[in-house]
Amino acid sequence: MFMSHIERELARQVDDAILNASPEFLKLIQKFDTENQLSGDSFYEIYSSVLKSKKQKNKVLPKTK
Repeated sequence: MFMSHIERELARQVDDAILNASPEFLKLIQKFDTENQLSGDSFYEIYSSVLKSKKQKNKVLPKTK
């Protein structure tokens, strides 16, 4: 499967955010990933869901270390 330019850019941004995320945010991502392993969603879809959820609650955002 080929990725479009937009998909590659999103993947790069997510990768950069994860590499610079706070321990609290990494634990949250890990929790969502574990809970959704059998759903068939990609990690990037799960990451997007976490951001949407937390932005709506205005709590944890990916912060640098």
